[in-house]
Amino acid sequence: MPAKLHNILRLGFVEPFRSSERFMIYFAAMIGDASIMAASVFIAFNLYEYGPWALFGYFLLRFGFSNFIWIPYLFCAFEKLSIPRFILSLLSLKIICLGGFIYFGDYILNDIHFINAAILGTLSVVMSATFWIFHHRLMVQYSSDNNRGNEVSIAEFAINVGGLIGAVAGGWAIATTEKLEALTVFFILMWVAICIYAYLIYRKPFEKHPYPFAQSYRIVTENIPRSLNTALYGANHFLLSFFAPVWMASIGLSGLGTGIVLALQSAIKFIASPFAGHLTNKNKAQETIIGSAVKAAGWLP
Repeated sequence: MPAKLHNILRLGFVEPFRSSERFMIYFAAMIGDASIMAASVFIAFNLYEYGPWALFGYFLLRFGFSNFIWIPYLFCAFEKLSIPRFILSLLSLKIICLGGFIYFGDYILNDIHFINAAILGTLSVVMSATFWIFHHRLMVQYSSDNNRGNEVSIAEFAINVGGLIGAVAGGWAIATTEKLEALTVFFILMWVAICIYAYLIYRKPFEKHPYPFAQSYRIVTENIPRSLNTALYGANHFLLSFFAPVWMASIGLSGLGTGIVLALQSAIKFIASPFAGHLTNKNKAQETIIGSAVKAAGWLP
C-alpha cells in the first residue's frame, strides 16, 4: 500500500479512536441522532394524517421556539451557571418532560390538533436541543489540532449511522408499534445520549465566557454574509432532513419506504465522509466547493 494512502487511512480510521473521550462522543452521537431521526420520522409522518394545522403547530414550536428562544437561552445558561448546576437542572427538566409525556402521551397523540402538536413540538425541542449543544461543544473541547478534519468526519459518520438506524426504526415503528410506546423509547434514548455528554462535560469543565442573553441576537448583525450563509444552510437542512418525511408522505411513500430513503441518504454521507475529512485537513476550502457542487447536483432530479 502506498505510504500516502496508508497515512490517509491511519488518520481517517485509527487516530480518531485513540481517545476514549472521543469514542464516547461518537457513540453518544450515534444513539442520540438515531433517536432524534426516528422521532422526527415518526412524528412528521403521523402528523401528516391530521392536516396542515397540526404540521404547522408542530414545526412552528419545533423550530421557532428552538432557534429563537430555547437554544439562545441554553448557550447563555451554559456559560453563566456552574457545570453541576446546569447539568442537574437540564436532566431534571428532561425527566419531568419525559414523565409528563408518558402520563399525557395518549391524549396528545390520539387527539392531534394545533395545540397538541405545539406541545409535542415543545417536548421534542426540550429533549433534543441540548444534545446538539453538548455535541458541538464537546467536539471543540476534545478534537485535536492536527487531525480535526478526520475526527469531525468520524463524528459525522457516527451521526449518519445513527440517522440510518433511526430512519428505518421510525419508519418501521409507524406500522408495527403503538404511538406512545415508540416515542417513549426514542425520547429515553435521547436522554441516555445526553447523560453520556453530561458526564464528559462534568469530567472536563470548559473555560467559561459569560455573555448576556441578547448577545445571541446581536451576533446575527455583526457578520451579515455569515448569517445569511447560516440561514441558507439551515433552510436547506430543514427541507432535506426535518421536513423530508412530510413531503415523502405527500408523494405516497409508506413509513418504512420513507425510512429507507433517508437511510440511503445517510449511507451516501458515510461513503463521502473520509474524503471530506482529508480535504478539511488540507484547509483549502476544497470540501466546501465539492460539497456545494454535489448538493447542487442532488437537487437537479
